[in-house]
Parts: sequence; C-alpha cells; structure tokens
Amino acid sequence: GDVHFPYQDDKSLNTIKQIIKDNNFDEIILNGDIIDAGQLSTKFINYEDYKLSLKDELLMFKDFVDELKELNPESKIVFVGDNHLNERLERYIRERIDVDCIREEISIEKMFEKFKINIDEIVPYNKVYFPFTQRQIGCIHGFISSKYFTEKYTQKYTHSLIVNHTHTTQYYRADNGLECFGLGCLCENLKYLRNQPVRWNNSFGILKYDYKIRKYFTKKERMKFYQTKESKIKTIYNGGANKKFKNIELSDEIIKKIKIRYSLPNRFIL
Repeated sequence: GDVHFPYQDDKSLNTIKQIIKDNNFDEIILNGDIIDAGQLSTKFINYEDYKLSLKDELLMFKDFVDELKELNPESKIVFVGDNHLNERLERYIRERIDVDCIREEISIEKMFEKFKINIDEIVPYNKVYFPFTQRQIGCIHGFISSKYFTEKYTQKYTHSLIVNHTHTTQYYRADNGLECFGLGCLCENLKYLRNQPVRWNNSFGILKYDYKIRKYFTKKERMKFYQTKESKIKTIYNGGANKKFKNIELSDEIIKKIKIRYSLPNRFIL
C-alpha cells in the first residue's frame, strides 16, 4: 500500500516485483493510496507545481497492475479503498457537481473499467477485507493517525488488522489477543510536503494461511514485515520497544530464501 503514484519508490517496487515473479501468491492486496490523486486535492497541492493529471496517475496504476498480472497471472488482485482516491473523489464530486444523476455515474468501479485497470475485487473505503474467506485477520487502508495507531485499532475492532495510511511501521498486541500490523509505504517523500521530516519506512508484508486446517500458521510465521530500503527509523512494538525490520536487497540469495520460506501454496503479499 501507499505507493502514491507518481511519487512511487522504484527500488521498493522492483523488489516486490522480483518476489512476486518468483512466488505464486494467491492474492496480491493493494492496501490503498496506490495513486496520489493530487488533482482531486483541495488541501495540499500547488497546482502550478503539480504537472500530472488524475488520468496520468491512473495510467501509471494500469501499467503497474498489468505488470503484476504478467508476473503472476493466477493471483487475485484486490484494491482496498483509501482516503486519497476514494475520499478525495467523493469530496470533489460533492463540492463541484450538484446534479445527482451525474454524481451517480462517477465511481471507482467505472473509472477502473474506463482505464482497463484489471482489478479482481474492489473494496470500499473503510470496509475491512478478509483474505481467504476467514474472519481472523482483515485488511483496511486505515484512518487513524495518532502516534500509537495500532493500539487504537485493537480498541475499535473485534478482529486483528493489517493497516497502512500512516506510512510508519508498527505492531501492537492487545491483552485479549487482537493484533494490529502497521505497514509502511512504497513511496518517496511526497514533494508537496516541502521536505518536512517524516518517520516513514518503505516496507510490505507477507501473510500465510493454511486452507487445509483453516487457520493461520504460528505467530512467528504467519505475518512477516520486510523493509525494502535501509532506514534509521525503527518500528514501534506495543507502544514501547523499538526493533528494525529485516532488510531485503535485490540479490539472488535473498530472493531464494523468500521463495523457500514461502513455498507452501497459500499466501499473499501486500
């Protein structure tokens, strides 16, 4: 998640593409903010500096999805709704179009169809997507931006979650066993932030699930964070202890290890 075309981090995306090429993932979940949708923003963007249109970003998104499909044709690709495209589009329509019948004709689904973006399932913004038709761990782009956001999600929901949105890496396990995994991002520093300091990590996750016994693997194995670039920013664990991610570099040795570790038939990458 959080690729933010046209501000994508190419090194991170190349790492992910290499891993997808070498593994037959059942699902590839794009956990929101894949495009920046800057043209729809009424808050951050100086349009004199911002040269790309929404059309340009959607075409970049299409090329990215086409490449994922080519690398792993059998994978189900899921798009999880987000604040940058879904929420901005809804607000843009509400503020500028006062004809109901025209509003009804504008949607994410129709937009993806027009640009031939080959998504297998589109999840509405703020709706939890449960991979593998189970109800233990869900994916949502997210909407909480507080320092210990993963803790907040375990208080609001009755199941464990994988979230993006903040671009920071974090993990929290509540006393009742619920967990929240905060993934980082796959973009560079957004130019319109004017180089303000950020605590972002470029990273993604891999989750394993065993269909035969209808459960996830052990806590140690089921969810893995991977950082795609060196970073001095540490991950917040349970609101306290800091740990660093395991780094991935584009080397044959590392890719081979990923392939061996996730050689079982059921897993996804996001």
